[in-house]
Amino acid sequence: MKKEDRKKKLALLIEKQKAKIKEGYGALFDECIAALGDGVTIFSDNKSEELYDLFEDHVPFTDWGRLDWEKFNNPVNINNIVDLTDLLNTEEGIEIYWSHDKFPVLKAKFDNIEKALDDVIAVSADTFLYVRGKYVVEINHEGEITLGYLDNGFFNGCVDP
Repeated sequence: MKKEDRKKKLALLIEKQKAKIKEGYGALFDECIAALGDGVTIFSDNKSEELYDLFEDHVPFTDWGRLDWEKFNNPVNINNIVDLTDLLNTEEGIEIYWSHDKFPVLKAKFDNIEKALDDVIAVSADTFLYVRGKYVVEINHEGEITLGYLDNGFFNGCVDP
């Protein structure tokens, strides 16, 4: 096989692999990625699985999949995502998790998330914005937004490393 033929075959295989990845998560996930723009990090399936496990180990959940706000000291109900700009460091990377279908974990800056919020929350019923050891934000399917600080924020002693 000639060098040029090998290049074409390799390019075709790469395109097929990219298509498989896109098919796996659906149009809403793809739109979310596009809306978040440059600078978004998409973690691999293996790394995402590891991150989901850590997230679930360090943040208390109810049996029905919501955050267990009774285990937080002073959770804050937020009226609008814009209100978070005064409460958070908007320059740090925030991990994005969803309640259903183990989508890959994403990492983006708050400004990008704020601009793309409709696309971010369209991916799954409930969305979680998380910075390890600092805070978690739950945006649930009813549109409620709640912020909980993690630095000694649990009554049960769960704290991120």
